[in-house]
Amino acid sequence: MAPWQYLQNPPQYVGNDEPCFLAMVMWLTCPQYLKKHEEGKLKRAEMRGGSHIQGSIPLSLHMQAEEVRTGAKPNVFSLIRKMKTRRTPHPETGSTWVNEQAETQCTAYVSKYKQKHGETSQPEAEDFDVEVAVLAGEGMKHGRLWLGDGCVDPTTVPTLRQIRRGRKSGQPQVETRPRASDLAVERLRVEMAAREQQAQERQAQLEQQLRDYQQQQQMHQLMMQQQQTMSWMMSQAALSPQGTQLSTPPFSFSWMQTSPQMMPNMQQQMMPNMPLI
Repeated sequence: MAPWQYLQNPPQYVGNDEPCFLAMVMWLTCPQYLKKHEEGKLKRAEMRGGSHIQGSIPLSLHMQAEEVRTGAKPNVFSLIRKMKTRRTPHPETGSTWVNEQAETQCTAYVSKYKQKHGETSQPEAEDFDVEVAVLAGEGMKHGRLWLGDGCVDPTTVPTLRQIRRGRKSGQPQVETRPRASDLAVERLRVEMAAREQQAQERQAQLEQQLRDYQQQQQMHQLMMQQQQTMSWMMSQAALSPQGTQLSTPPFSFSWMQTSPQMMPNMQQQMMPNMPLI
């Protein structure tokens, strides 16, 4: 929309403050804001799903409502995980997460929590660890925690400098916060690797089928040669006068003996019920 179109219908919350509304319109129609707006649309499209299921109500109000309903203070991480889980699995992927980034956030927090408190620890049953959230999501990047922002007091969130000061190599380290584009690239890499694996398996199956077919052809050719030799020897035995010895077949194969001394033995093996001539 053009600036003059916005100015035709000022919203009620502006009131009579025309200079403020004019400044808002000029910002919403300037090239810098339009570029930022398009970048935000692209980032939103990379999420491939909603960011949560809590609606427009802040997570802190959900915690208050849960505490009123149950009479006990809810676990912060359990509530966050609940708000990032679908009520029904995805019809295509079968995943119960609202998007890939939500799964990455919760998985990174659980992994970093177990690194700090031990493999037997249960993040869903213990208090929310702000330091773990800072380690898993690269601190207060862009002024917000990667997980649990708005559920903890900002004054209790340590800075990256405070965490890294005096940190030993054996302790949990600060992880880089992945972006939606990074997750999309990783997803494409996994899909390409799976397709390449399937192509290799299909190629191996085709090669095995070709080898089996060639082996069957060789066996069939060998059987045909054996039948041809047997038919020739039987015809020679029937036509030859008594007292004569069968001659060597006019053809030979790698699997048969062509020596004349071996002919009586071959004849006896192939025609056991017929007397030697």
